[in-house]
Amino acid sequence: MLPIADPGRGLAAIFAASLALSAFCQRHVARAPAGPRRSAAVALLLAAHFASPLAFETGTGACVCAMLSATLFGWWGTMKVLACVLSAAGPLSHSAHASPATFYAAYFLPVTHAPGACGDEAEGTPSARALCARFVSKLGLMLCVLAALDPRDDGTPAHAALRAGTVCGDLLWALTVLLAASGMMDFSGALAVLALGVPVREAFRSPLAATSLCDFWGRRWNLTAVRLLRACCYEPLRASGVPRAVATGATFAVSGLAHEAIMAYGSAERYGPHVSGRWLAFFVVQGALCAAEAALGLAHERVHARGQPSGAGGGAVGVLGALELSARRLACVGIVFASARPLFLAPAYAVGWPHLLSSSMLRVPRLVLRAAGVNVPLAAVG
Repeated sequence: MLPIADPGRGLAAIFAASLALSAFCQRHVARAPAGPRRSAAVALLLAAHFASPLAFETGTGACVCAMLSATLFGWWGTMKVLACVLSAAGPLSHSAHASPATFYAAYFLPVTHAPGACGDEAEGTPSARALCARFVSKLGLMLCVLAALDPRDDGTPAHAALRAGTVCGDLLWALTVLLAASGMMDFSGALAVLALGVPVREAFRSPLAATSLCDFWGRRWNLTAVRLLRACCYEPLRASGVPRAVATGATFAVSGLAHEAIMAYGSAERYGPHVSGRWLAFFVVQGALCAAEAALGLAHERVHARGQPSGAGGGAVGVLGALELSARRLACVGIVFASARPLFLAPAYAVGWPHLLSSSMLRVPRLVLRAAGVNVPLAAVG
């Protein structure tokens, strides 16, 4: 029965839909010749992409499923289909005549097939064991963070210092975003390698070690999305003669619009003018800062500071290099965090996602603890 309120049923529905839509896409879009029938198939597929998040009740823990569906279908799936149709590029075109399993990984999973047209040989191909280990460790850490942040019935966390809007609370919620995003990529990569036999590229490359905003957004954070946006937006704009700064800003704006759609789908009835547009503004600001950074020559770390340990490379030079490297990393992460507090985290707080997320993610651990005789409240939503 729709709308779906249970997160478990929601995930099962997403998986079932992904199998059906992947088979449809491979047969009627990726392999089909251009023409009216293919255009009709593309329109039907995109309509399914945009309608799928509406199957979930956003006032419950299933809001996580609405956001996940909006991300995997509405954003990445749509971008992949458009790249395939408009330029015959991207993962769908290169996997059109591959096995259904390989095409499924290209269509649905947030992974980059290796070797692939969008991949970079230097980025490495992590093993299934490494991906599984990273996923388990990130999931465990995220559950610990959520347990510390878990709000009471009145919406406040157990510790006032961790309240949403405080520096400590926002730092932990920002860490939750990092763990959730990178953990999802690790899980998807492990699934692609183990279940489908598809090797994948790295998705996250230690974003907290970034020494510039261009390094953070272009070479470390969510490289699966970066490769897709680069192929579908940045490179076509540059090829048509658009200046680098404008192409960078437009690419960030497209990402911002996609995030706004995820916000709209995930909060539905409570989405209003007091929230609308701030996720878009966050990415527009990041794009402007990256363009300014590149224009000022600050986009790359200096050679003498690259990976230089304290005391290496000639005493004082090594120490200064290490200090400079640390300062650049702290400044980069600080700028992202400072802009994320009012523009990225605050809208999520406004629609009540912290309580919904912690309740849905902590429900199973609570059930396990209760089965073991530990008296903990379920505090479930919906």
